[in-house]
Amino acid sequence: MAIATYTDSNFSPLFKRVWGEYGSNLYGTGAEDPAFSQIKKTFNFKGSQMDFPLDLSFGGGVGNGSIPEANTSKKVTVVLTRKKSYARMKLDRETMIASRGREGAFQDATRYETEAKLRSFMRLMACWFYNDGSGILGQFSGSASGTAAAPVVTALNTGSYTFRQAFFEEGDYINVVTAALTVLPSMWEITAVNTTTRAITLSLVSGSSDLTAVGAGTHSIVMQGSYNACQMGIKGAVEASSTLYGVAIQRRYQAQTLAAGGQPIAVDHLNRLAVSGNNLTGKYFTHFIGSARQYEKLLNRQGDARRYVDVLSSTNKMAPKIQMSFRGLALDTTAGEIPFLPSRYVEDDRIYAINTDYIEMKHAEKFGWFEEDGSLLQRLPSDDAYEARYGGYSETYINPFYQAYISGLSTT
Repeated sequence: MAIATYTDSNFSPLFKRVWGEYGSNLYGTGAEDPAFSQIKKTFNFKGSQMDFPLDLSFGGGVGNGSIPEANTSKKVTVVLTRKKSYARMKLDRETMIASRGREGAFQDATRYETEAKLRSFMRLMACWFYNDGSGILGQFSGSASGTAAAPVVTALNTGSYTFRQAFFEEGDYINVVTAALTVLPSMWEITAVNTTTRAITLSLVSGSSDLTAVGAGTHSIVMQGSYNACQMGIKGAVEASSTLYGVAIQRRYQAQTLAAGGQPIAVDHLNRLAVSGNNLTGKYFTHFIGSARQYEKLLNRQGDARRYVDVLSSTNKMAPKIQMSFRGLALDTTAGEIPFLPSRYVEDDRIYAINTDYIEMKHAEKFGWFEEDGSLLQRLPSDDAYEARYGGYSETYINPFYQAYISGLSTT
């Protein structure tokens, strides 16, 4: 469809026609992470929170020889609250004007900014699926080097939040939470990431906080505005030690753990986890998800015995017309064949064993463009540009009883 002239009223419908379903089609296909695509996604999370009962015992009422006494099963109430997720993009008006006359030209003119922001949004959702709801990307110790305007921090590779390079991208805006759990009133842009030394160079965008004088202690890097405001992830579910979704951690509501103690990965570790998991829950894990490092080490150890299987992306996504397939390492464990998928969002020394039947991403509605005021694109009052916003509201429910992890594997 050719458009002779552009006005504020026809920019928005054109943008919606070109890019309206792109984010929906991308979400859940596995473009952001193969394992993330396997998680069930629903779109009926209404109200300010969702409460539902969970049975943690069979209860009494069975026995031999005489009529048994009846006893109710033990129930707890799981409480979910939605989290807000956003992507915000800026589109230069001059660039759009230059594409006048052809829809294809308009698509080309807006492709980079739109695709990049939507893919970054999908990356963000994958980050949170493998994290703990805190929004913490990584940590550093003591004061930064460099200058107040351009500080350099070295991400730790020990402690609760080891370095994961997929969590850091040039151009991301971040905040810093001090060792005293105070969010500094400044924002920085990540300008460089050295994945070998873990040095992260920042540029002060707003505020006057000085990271070169932040002082001793372990400080946290968080995505802008995201501290303790993110969806629960598999890391938080399996590491929970007190409560999770308002329920106290207990025998039938906690994950299994296996500390490798620096040993190299072996199929024996996975067999042990699979057998103990079925022995405890009566269910088998559906997937192993490991870091790229552990996936590589397992491939090398398997030699000619390795086999691959195709793992299709889930149909439980917003637009099931798009299906993707991934190659996974098939492991013949004593629990049967379980695919092993690599993820760049998993810590180098860790492998998760998950049961996707007990994980669900609950959305208020499908993620989409914000256009309730009648226009998807909004003119910026002080700039020759338009703004578009994308996002939605969701929380991830993970029953920890059916999940497990191995930590402390050798990374050398």
